[in-house]
Amino acid sequence: MTPPHTAIYLNSFIDYERDLQRRSPQDFKLGRMRRLLQEVGNPQDRLLAVHIAGSKGKGSTCAMLAHILKAAGYRTGLYTSPHIDTYHERIRVLGGEGPASPGLFADCIRDEVLEDVLADYREAFESLRDTEAYGRLTFYEVFTAVALLHFVRCGVDVAVLETGLGGRLDATNTVPARAAVITAIGLEHTAILGETLAAIAAEKAAIIKSGQQVIVAPQEASAAAVIHEHCAAVGVTPRLVRPEMVRVGSSTTTGQVISVNSGEAEYPDLRLALSGLPQQINAATAICTAECLKTVGLSVSREAIDNGLAGVRWPLRFERVGTAPEVIIDAAHSRESLEALKLTLHQLLPGKRIVAVIGMSADKNPARLCPVIAQFADHVFLTAADHPRAYRFQAGDAGRLFAGGTAQCVDGLNEALDRALVTAGPDGVVIVTGSLFIAAQARRRWAAGAPNNLPTGS
Repeated sequence: MTPPHTAIYLNSFIDYERDLQRRSPQDFKLGRMRRLLQEVGNPQDRLLAVHIAGSKGKGSTCAMLAHILKAAGYRTGLYTSPHIDTYHERIRVLGGEGPASPGLFADCIRDEVLEDVLADYREAFESLRDTEAYGRLTFYEVFTAVALLHFVRCGVDVAVLETGLGGRLDATNTVPARAAVITAIGLEHTAILGETLAAIAAEKAAIIKSGQQVIVAPQEASAAAVIHEHCAAVGVTPRLVRPEMVRVGSSTTTGQVISVNSGEAEYPDLRLALSGLPQQINAATAICTAECLKTVGLSVSREAIDNGLAGVRWPLRFERVGTAPEVIIDAAHSRESLEALKLTLHQLLPGKRIVAVIGMSADKNPARLCPVIAQFADHVFLTAADHPRAYRFQAGDAGRLFAGGTAQCVDGLNEALDRALVTAGPDGVVIVTGSLFIAAQARRRWAAGAPNNLPTGS
């Protein structure tokens, strides 16, 4: 648990993540972040960074690349968002010192270190808290600055940075990265990023700059065209990750074995602890990125790739948390990611009765997402996470969104989970999906040790 005074201070800054549906592009000001970094000594200029944007797979790809680099002997900073349980999870140093404070991972920033950075640079944060020229400083901007300062203090060899939203106006886009990676792009946050794949691709491609190594995962045609146009405009040639690079050896709900031919080298029988079809492309993308980093002086062996990928743990990505019935938690939140989830379920759990517990974010369109869910779920419980950005289903939504009485609206996630477990039966499958918020909240139930058959109330 973050110490109360630290949490109070961080929460005193406006947090767009909690009310994103009320935001517009005008709220995001890169000039404010640049000024903040000037005030704290421009730590971004002292880092060798890899910048990763996308709609699907960017967090997993960040984690895979960071573990590969750690296995190669490099102290690696990893900055991702949002967190699942505590702020600490966002800032990690793989190969760092000692045990971390509370968090999902053993290498999160420690409480005392977080407190020290906030104290040392409090004057800078306060000077930009609310100014006429730049508006109000945000929690995300403060925490991004903290991450960069922490990485410099730790002397990381390389920092892997995940964009928070989009790319062009994201606070991480102030960092002069040596490599830029674009994972799969889908329709998301359309009120801010644009209504089409092309518009969203333009926002994310804006992290690509002249002189960078650029790696691009497979894309829809309209998104690919925009990315290639941007690359041509800044004079870079992207390295393309292709589906045919990957061959699948075996796959289960607890992991898979794949082989990757990157075009530069063959990597047979790679063990992934992450299940699901998207992780295969994410692994290939991480490998291609690692290979490209040799141009900036980072050497990565085949053994490092093998060991790095085998060591990745990334919660809420087709994560099995219970058995009898099997309980899978997946933070799929776009039509494209739900399509991938459907294929994974059909491949790994054919013929099983699947009961879905669905919670979405308020900026999503259920009418666009629910038809995909109906293709893999025999029964659906619609509910809401305990989060201000959660979509609140109404009584009539079940019949409107799902035919044949296969869906019900339920107040409270735990009540929905209790009903789903009973409905699935010991031989069935419960899948919790629709947003990161619902997935994270559900995961906490099993992390606390609640057995599948224990009613917990709402």
